[in-house]
Amino acid sequence: MQGRLSGTAGSRRQGWVRQHPRTAGGGLLLLTAVLGYWAVSAYVARGHLRSAQTALDQREWSAARTHLENYLNGRPDSAEAHLLAARAERRLEHHEEAERHLETCQRLQGAETQAIKVERALLRVHRGDLAGAEDFLRDCVAKNDPAAVEILDILSLALIRDRRVPEAHQCLEEALRRQPDDAALLVRHAETAESQGRYDAAIASAQKAWELQRDAANMRLLLARNL
Repeated sequence: MQGRLSGTAGSRRQGWVRQHPRTAGGGLLLLTAVLGYWAVSAYVARGHLRSAQTALDQREWSAARTHLENYLNGRPDSAEAHLLAARAERRLEHHEEAERHLETCQRLQGAETQAIKVERALLRVHRGDLAGAEDFLRDCVAKNDPAAVEILDILSLALIRDRRVPEAHQCLEEALRRQPDDAALLVRHAETAESQGRYDAAIASAQKAWELQRDAANMRLLLARNL
């Protein structure tokens, strides 16, 4: 009985399609268009997220921010994107915007994850509160936190501002052990080495940075002063 009913329903559908070919064809085209639109949208969105990560890796903070804004316009509930956006805004010294992204990320995650804690601590350093975040961040580095290079990078800048150059130099050496081909870190390492009279180390870092990125800021000046 059930087989006969199914067969009858199938026959009716086929009959309707034969009687209304344009309507059926239009529906199929519409479905194909919708699926195609979502596929293209997903591809474009993933492209923005990948480009944002690349821009962050290349220290192109404004470009990263733009890609993340485009991504979040279509996917506002992406905790990953909000965390990356917080980093971009922090690097641009947009502290309030960075905190808003962190709050949204925490709401989406349902808790303050380790990554959010690290980003909040880095934001405190950007705001001038090195003392309130330094111990926590150094502990994160000791535990090989995924953001260790970013932490060491920011700590070195803050320590230089506090005139703790030898400690900043140590942070840079640790960062370069983890990420040896970072031209920006090499430039800063050359500067801290030079300020301590370590001219061989300064020359080596400056030359390597020049090889990696020939338009790196201050390369010619650093080389001229140390040769």
